[in-house]
Amino acid sequence: MMRRVLLLAAVFACTLFGQLDRGSITGLVTDPSGAAVPGVAVMIQNIGTGAKYETMTSATGQFTRPNLPVGDYQLTFTAQGFKRMVRGGISVGATEVVRVDVKLELGAVAESVEVTAEVPRLQTETPEVGTTLDNRSLLDLPLSFSSGRRPESFAFSVSPGVGGTSYTSHINGSTGFSKEMLVDGASITVNQSGDVNAGMISPEALEEVRVQTSGMSAEFGRTQGGIFNLVLKSGSNQVRGSAYFGLRNEALNANTFADNYRGAPRATDRKQNWAGSLGGPVYLPKLYDGRNRSFFYFAYERYKERSYGFGAPSRNAPIPEFYEGDFSRLLGPVTTFRDALNRQVARGAIYDPQTFRQLENGRWIGDMFPGNRIPVSRFSQVARKLNEIAKSRYLPTVRDASGQIPLVANMLFPKSGAPEWDHHQYSVKADQALNDRHKLSGSWFYHFSPRLILDAGGLWDPTDREGGPLAKARRRDDTGGGARLAEDWTISPRLLNHFTLSYNRRGNPQEIIYSKVDGAKELGIKNLSTTGYPVVNWGGGPFVSLETPGFTTYSFRADVSWGILDTVSFTKGRHFLKMGVDMRRNHQNNNPKSNGASFTFHARATAIPTEAFSGNQTGYSFASYLLGIVDSASLSDPVPMGGRRHYYALFVQDDFKVSKRLTLNLGLRWEHQPPVFEVADRYSSWTPNRIDPISGLPGAYEFAGKCQGCTGKRYFGRKSFRDFGPRFGFAWRVRDKWTVRGAYGILYEADSFNGYNPTPLGKPTSTAWGGTYSLNSNPTQPWAGIFNWDNGFPTDRYTPASMDPSWGNFNRPGMVDPNYGLTPYVQQWNFNVQRELPGKVVLDVGYLGNKGTRLKAGELARINQLPVSALDQYKTRLNNAVRNAAEAAANGIPYPYPGFSGTVAAALRQYPQVQGNQTVNVYATPLGFTNYHSLQVTVNRQFRKGLTVYANYVWSRNMANVDSSLIGDNSGPLDYYNLALEKAVSSYDTPHVMKAHFNYELPWMKRSRIFGGWAVSGILNYGSGQPLGFSASTPLSGGWNGALNRANIAPGEMKAAGFDKSKFELSTALSPNNTYLNKALFSQPAPLTLGTSAPRYSQVRSFGTINEDLCLQKSQRLTEKARLRLRAELLNAFNRSKLGGIVTNVNNPNFGQVTSISGNRQIQLSARIDF
Repeated sequence: MMRRVLLLAAVFACTLFGQLDRGSITGLVTDPSGAAVPGVAVMIQNIGTGAKYETMTSATGQFTRPNLPVGDYQLTFTAQGFKRMVRGGISVGATEVVRVDVKLELGAVAESVEVTAEVPRLQTETPEVGTTLDNRSLLDLPLSFSSGRRPESFAFSVSPGVGGTSYTSHINGSTGFSKEMLVDGASITVNQSGDVNAGMISPEALEEVRVQTSGMSAEFGRTQGGIFNLVLKSGSNQVRGSAYFGLRNEALNANTFADNYRGAPRATDRKQNWAGSLGGPVYLPKLYDGRNRSFFYFAYERYKERSYGFGAPSRNAPIPEFYEGDFSRLLGPVTTFRDALNRQVARGAIYDPQTFRQLENGRWIGDMFPGNRIPVSRFSQVARKLNEIAKSRYLPTVRDASGQIPLVANMLFPKSGAPEWDHHQYSVKADQALNDRHKLSGSWFYHFSPRLILDAGGLWDPTDREGGPLAKARRRDDTGGGARLAEDWTISPRLLNHFTLSYNRRGNPQEIIYSKVDGAKELGIKNLSTTGYPVVNWGGGPFVSLETPGFTTYSFRADVSWGILDTVSFTKGRHFLKMGVDMRRNHQNNNPKSNGASFTFHARATAIPTEAFSGNQTGYSFASYLLGIVDSASLSDPVPMGGRRHYYALFVQDDFKVSKRLTLNLGLRWEHQPPVFEVADRYSSWTPNRIDPISGLPGAYEFAGKCQGCTGKRYFGRKSFRDFGPRFGFAWRVRDKWTVRGAYGILYEADSFNGYNPTPLGKPTSTAWGGTYSLNSNPTQPWAGIFNWDNGFPTDRYTPASMDPSWGNFNRPGMVDPNYGLTPYVQQWNFNVQRELPGKVVLDVGYLGNKGTRLKAGELARINQLPVSALDQYKTRLNNAVRNAAEAAANGIPYPYPGFSGTVAAALRQYPQVQGNQTVNVYATPLGFTNYHSLQVTVNRQFRKGLTVYANYVWSRNMANVDSSLIGDNSGPLDYYNLALEKAVSSYDTPHVMKAHFNYELPWMKRSRIFGGWAVSGILNYGSGQPLGFSASTPLSGGWNGALNRANIAPGEMKAAGFDKSKFELSTALSPNNTYLNKALFSQPAPLTLGTSAPRYSQVRSFGTINEDLCLQKSQRLTEKARLRLRAELLNAFNRSKLGGIVTNVNNPNFGQVTSISGNRQIQLSARIDF
């Protein structure tokens, strides 16, 4: 089948065209009586470059000329017996179809009629919905240059239905990491779908940004929600360019609410931005004059940031008493629980593991540490050394109104995720007209971005700009870029061909600050060497979770993609057809350089074993850390890997002009995305269809490749050859100032890597390459731990690499879902009514919807989860040890297989041989869905009397059970066997959003060269908050292997009555003025039960968005061709603060409280010269 696909692709490649980054001009030519005129020669000339494009009217008088570069054009119509008609003032944007109808006058061809009139801006030819920002808008509107100027950021500020950030985005209800992004008509996706990091381009280099959100033709695919389309500037016969400088300094900013409260000065906020561009004809004096033939456009941008300020306290650091073993502040009221001796159990009690003993009735008992204090003499030696580092640099500095250090939100953390950032961007575009039939264009872009990254959280030393030795800071010298080469071939006036070859690459080095330090040696952990300090997970709670020290990330990853796009277009009567082929490759090569050492401590080591209150009401992970009882650990044997993903598509599109007022847009796209494979077949997957040789039960590993005992295939999952995506649309010009447009289409989501491993789940899907350290929790007595780190790292737990089908018996297995390859798809539709109003205003009212089906959601497939009924049937016996048939019989269960050693819970699982009480980690299960409906209203006032206004309002609702297409980015289900419980409003549902931008040239002294030239512009954003969900403690620590539990919620108003944002108190987290939720309605579920609440609630939401960015600009003409612009941009102009940090875990001491506040006015000053 694939050979046939490639053969068909090769045939298409000989004769094909597309306009992903281009536009079209279409129209009808008539005589004075209104009759169609066939055979009219139409010459379309680019005003800037002089390039000419020919076509001819059909027998019905229709003409269409696609594949026109973005720019301004003049049209000349010539026919025997008619005067020559010249029509100017035509602007064409990316994917835009501009209609130009003309009426010829009788006369000699030598006579000429010239017309310059604006083309109606109603969309009369296509049903596509989108937003376009041309270069002027990109430069005139206020744009924060924090982290560098990112033109795609405008999409989130001005485009209806588009939300999120440059990192992740949601388009009309789509999940995160599912959009497509094009630069000069070719995708820049290398790892994550639509990621901009391979194509960070200076605004100086861009002609326009087009955001396509619905109604796209069959030319477009491999996306779930929409497309960001960036078009680079081309040179012209006129030499043109720019020079730009911008700066930001804390002296210009308003102070933050938090700093004002602390009496702190404005935090350091130093940002500088330089840019320049130059373009024109290639001209070598006395050697070559490239006017009308050869053009270039070059741009460079340099950004520097140093921002060391802190936000409101947001991190939980251990309080000083914890380092001394004093947990008296954790000790809460007496619970309803009683131990085996009928003693009352206090919440937060810390039990001495040396006192644990089992009674004759099988229950365990233990004694609290007196006063909930662990004697220092019992501390682990390794913990003592780590404590000394932590106490010297990471003690919390925040105090409440009483002078006490709070248990939570007691540490400051930098508010910038990249406080040091240097950014260099280069781009060049070249165009060459070989002759009237052949035209070449090429572009190259590259960036180098060394920065300090703090996105992993952790502890922070405020006296050290890199956070100190235990912080999770790292240096990353990112590189990225790409190249495009395109050729346009006019075979005949009605037959055109376009070919594009593209390449993208991103280099992603990761190196922690203290990579040269052997942290394990410094801490005295024998038999272990680490790059940096090992991660110490001491903060798992319960009640008060803590930031973890240590970081070992050290690796290099190269993400590469390339593609071939070739399409043909031709006209036949009333039909304008396009057919094409689209082939792409995505490579991910990863070279880890660290063993990733980490140690995890669990509350159950300091809680009475097997009880319902153990680990979720009693015990504390930090207490277990002080004693050195390691619950689990990880250590890798790093191996370089290389993942490969391929993509093939064929499409056909017919724009059928039924009449001069009605166009039907009919298309079909076929896509094929073979499952991912590893370059050397170092790929494995657990499967229930293979017998485990140890237990004799279903469930074991299989291995890709053609080796002995392997599958004979390079992939897991299935291949789908039935991914046909029809596109139906229409555009009906009801009257001259009315259009009705509609579309329906099926789009298939990209099978991108969307993760950080060449094989989908990392080690669990490449088990036979590199050895394995089996360091999971003790399967029968987890409270005892697997070792005490004072005794050194256990080297006997290493297993050399081998094709072991029973690998999952000793580690959590990873499975590629057998239905992976069944491509996720989205049904997309829109119905829009457009009206041209007086004053150059266009009103568009539309209903837009998306429905995502079989979206990848491996987290929902919690295979091997216990049935919920087991909690009620076996209760705390689920934690009882089962090491032989007699112990199984004593607990009323069958013995799974000879040699089994685990707990009752582990024995009851569907696949009891899987390590401990683990579930199976699954990739790409097609269980996800989204369902989005919206009303979208847009008002667009074109430039008139100095004023341009664009505004939109979206009223929407989005239901989903999955939020993101990024691997591991979704939460698991409450109950795998009842996934209907996961249907809820999506986490990014925002029912009301209003966006607007404007630019107004002030009329004051407009003709004065000195006092005139003032303008004000702005971007306004207002939106609802996003829904909240509420979590709770596990129903049985150790015995339950489901995902996070949820709270119980009684009927009533969830939001606290009388909450007033203006009364927020930063000094006291538990102040009644900070209470946002009606706490009386929320409760921890009873022991051994799951909560009854939904994943999220639309009735109670986070705080919404209210923001205004304004710009005041003075324009001064320097010469006839040069203009100076001085700008002051006021970001968050009215200095609004936004509350956040609503605590939604019912066991957190700050549950229901608002804990943070952010936002302040920031001012940017800039100057630019355009010539």
